[in-house]
Formats: sequence, structure tokens, C-alpha cells
Amino acid sequence: MVSFHPIHLWQSMGTMSKVIAAILLAMGVIVLSVAMERAFGLWKGGRANQRFLRQAGPLLGSYQFEKMIQLASEESWAPLARLLHPTLSRYVKAREKARASNEATNPHSQPAPQSFAAAKKRLEETRTLGPAELARREAQRQGEVVSARLRRGMAWIASIGSIAPFVGLLGTVVGIITAFQGIAATGSGGLGSVSAGIAEALVETALGLMVAIPAVLLYNALTSQIGHMEATVQKNVGELLDELEVHEAEPRALHALGDSTAADFIPTGDNHVHSIRQAGVVAKAFTASA
Repeated sequence: MVSFHPIHLWQSMGTMSKVIAAILLAMGVIVLSVAMERAFGLWKGGRANQRFLRQAGPLLGSYQFEKMIQLASEESWAPLARLLHPTLSRYVKAREKARASNEATNPHSQPAPQSFAAAKKRLEETRTLGPAELARREAQRQGEVVSARLRRGMAWIASIGSIAPFVGLLGTVVGIITAFQGIAATGSGGLGSVSAGIAEALVETALGLMVAIPAVLLYNALTSQIGHMEATVQKNVGELLDELEVHEAEPRALHALGDSTAADFIPTGDNHVHSIRQAGVVAKAFTASA
């Protein structure tokens, strides 16, 4: 009589069946390990995102980009901070470079072009991508990096959820073969001769399903959480890029009022552009998801 105790079943299995069962057990361990790591990372990242948003909103409202960069470097768990740190750094460096270039090639210190061709040539020489556009491109690149990091290990769960039933089916086939070998060895088709092989087949089938079903459910749950976090990050990054464009455009608009007026508003050192958005509108919008 065949006992269905796990230890007895393992001892009665053939070598091939044991290999298949060990593979399925290893798959189950991998799924649980990756799922627990991703669940903890998403929980930790979500809390860090909220904390970063609450602190970064007022800084964005007053265009304190250097402090935002420092804050982002301290929030290593926040996906939004990991994306904004290189984006803001790129914007600040590009803005400083553009300011230095403008001071070196001040149009007021150069003679006016004498022809349309000369004016066109001068325009082409000074035509470069603005700091906000460079920051937008950097955000796109960093967004792919952050997304890949959020989905780290998910391919393992998806693959195991897809192939585990087939690995269990392979074990089923091996068990059926064992059952037929028992029939051939005894010369009869009694229950005693086939029960061991049938038990192996059923155990392998059940083990494959026990691995595949949780893997698929965990993959869908984690994918949903990752998608929600990616949407939150993209929303806030979009708001930041809009503010960078506003910040870049305001000195240009003020420059039309006169050089002395513009100089009072262009941020230098600890002075920052003052506008209605600094009254809390930006901070409120930027921290709305916190």
C-alpha cells in the first residue's frame, strides 16, 4: 500500500521524478524570495516618495533646485528622488553653462549684423538646446532606468508562472512511465503495480500548479503596484519639467522690460525668481499625491 506522506512519497520517487520535484521546489523559493523583496521595496519606496514629495514641494515652489538635489541624494529609496536627482543636476549645470555663455557672447557688446545672411549665421551659432529641454531628455533616460529597477526580478516570476505547469506535466509523464514500468515488472495491471507511478504523477502535477498559481497572482499584484508607482513618478516629473520651463522662460520675459529689471529677478546664489507660483500653488500641486 502506498502512503501519501510527503517523506514516503519522496523516498518512493524515482531519480527523474526527484529532480523534477526539486526544480519545482526551487522555483517556488525563487518566486517567494523575489515577491517578498519587491513587495518590501515597493512599500519602502512608496513611503520614501511621500516623504520626499512633502519636503520637495516647498523647495520647488521657491525654485531652490540645489536644496532639492541635496534632498534627492538623501532619499535613496524613493524612485522619484532617484529620477529627479540627475534631472535637476542636468538642468542646473546647463543653466549655469548657458549663463556663462551668454555673458561671454553678450549681443549688446557685438555689432548689429549688416545683412540677413549675417543675422542667420549668428542665430545658428547661438542656437542650442535650452536647459529645460536637456532636463526633459535626461528625465526620459532616467525614467527608463528607474522603471527597470522597479521591475527588477519580475521576469523570474513571470517565467516561472508560465513554465511551472509544464514542468509539472513533465513530472506527470515521468510518473505514468513509472506506472507502466511497474506493470511490465509484475506482469499484471493491478493497483499495487501502478499506484506508485500514479502517485508520483499526481504529486508532480499538484506541485507544478502550487508553484504556478501563486506566481501568476503575485506577478499581477506586483505589476499593478509598480504601474501605480510609475504613474505617480511620471506625473510629478511632468509637473517639475513644466516648472523648469517656466523658470527658464521668466528671465527671458523679464529681459524685455529692461536689463535692470531682469537682473533683479534672475536667480543668483540664494536669490530666486519670485512669482505667483511661489505663493504655494506649485507646492500644493506638487505634493497633492503625498
